[in-house]
Amino acid sequence: MLENVIDKFINELVLNNENESLVGMEFKTKSRHKRYYVYTNDNRNIMTKPVDGQKQFSQPIPVIKRYLETGMINTDNDSSYIIPIGDYIKTKYLNKVSNSDLIEIKIGKFITEHLDNIIKYCHINESEIAKLKDINYSGKIFDIAYSFMSNISDITEEKNKRYWKSEYLLNNSKVRFCSQFGSSKIRNEGKTISQEQGEYFYQYLSERSLLAEKYKNKNIKFIVGSENINTNVSFINTKISGIKNIILYGPPGVGKTHNYQRIISEIESDIPQNKIFQNIKENEKIILGSEAFQKIKDEGRVEFVTFHQSYSYEDFIEGFRPTEDGSIKLEDGIFKEMVEAAKSNLEKNYYLVIDEINRGNISKIFGELITLIEEDKRDVYEVTLPYSKEKFKIPSNLYIIATMNSTDKSIATIDIALRRRFTFLKMKPNIDLILDERAKELFTYLNVFIKDTLGEDYMLGHSYFMKINSKDDLEFVKEYKIRPLLEEYFYADDENFEKANSILEQV
Repeated sequence: MLENVIDKFINELVLNNENESLVGMEFKTKSRHKRYYVYTNDNRNIMTKPVDGQKQFSQPIPVIKRYLETGMINTDNDSSYIIPIGDYIKTKYLNKVSNSDLIEIKIGKFITEHLDNIIKYCHINESEIAKLKDINYSGKIFDIAYSFMSNISDITEEKNKRYWKSEYLLNNSKVRFCSQFGSSKIRNEGKTISQEQGEYFYQYLSERSLLAEKYKNKNIKFIVGSENINTNVSFINTKISGIKNIILYGPPGVGKTHNYQRIISEIESDIPQNKIFQNIKENEKIILGSEAFQKIKDEGRVEFVTFHQSYSYEDFIEGFRPTEDGSIKLEDGIFKEMVEAAKSNLEKNYYLVIDEINRGNISKIFGELITLIEEDKRDVYEVTLPYSKEKFKIPSNLYIIATMNSTDKSIATIDIALRRRFTFLKMKPNIDLILDERAKELFTYLNVFIKDTLGEDYMLGHSYFMKINSKDDLEFVKEYKIRPLLEEYFYADDENFEKANSILEQV
């Protein structure tokens, strides 16, 4: 169908070529304020040529087709001329613009909805920061009289009212964004200033794949009006500046694996990071499979992996793998796949959960990427991967949440590279999560003894006792859960094992 539609457009160009002394149909690039002609040559290629220049460009039909299908272009390779051409085709031949596709929105609201996406884009493309702080670039791209982004230190008292008071942390500098968009004054082609500036901003977002999904392929009416976001209290965007690497550690049964779901759900709910950490330390009961977490899981934004002694760089990053025909093939590991997914969707956070992280050889598994996972190295530093020779960065919207059993290896003796790059949250047994009174009594006596003989890292977690509702349940847990663990704890220490076993028998 799209091929037929594009053919109709080419035929229209042919007719215009025959009737015009110049070439083709006149279009206008929104971001550059230039006019250009679109025409077709003898091979029926779609060509563009600026009015004030001699250079011509060929616009590949597959690229136009992709834009018609997805509303997206590749800013590294595609010409921005594709967008007005595609929009013309959609309007005339595909009837994409209908009442159901019409969205009316204040231009200020539209802009503020996309500020997080722009911040994330700037983290990955640092050169864009200087451009957005340049008043000439901002005027050219957005048709505004102020720089779109400004360091707080550069905003004078006179300019203060021209910028939203919301503060964002970008490359260790606090910045604010210009709020001076929109006017009901009629300007070019009968459009209001709000409409023109909104269209410029829309094109800027589209060219960089930053446009929110709900606005793609929609006809938008931009009206005058701004958004007073956090006008009384400024803030730092914790999604961007926050801690990205977290390890939950503690003895068996304290809920480490279960609590990663709580961390993810609370990050997605914009709960402040210090509050999230406090919630985890308090280790209250959580309900698994919550609606928020399930939505993230369904969207494929969380993956789970367990480290072990045989796990390698080739499993985690990339490596050659045998195929059915006996050859070998370079395949991406789970970490590289998650990184690429996060890069392709900067609007969302992605989460890689690593269970038993201390059981793997960290240097062997992460290799040269151990440096890149640091929060201040994200989006900035890059390395060349040894197998594929690709340039590789880690984006800021990827969280690494790991668990560690403190009985396997002391926190003091784990890989120093791991300690430096992760924030550790210690989880302790919580007696309040145990309902049965006899189970509580056994839990208390055993943990006092274990703490005195082996240390706090070996205490029994509450999860062993949470499902005990009867004497039979308790006896089952004692025989098949607790006693084998005590035998492991006190291996070759018969005296202390007998003491622990006597506690087990007496309660």
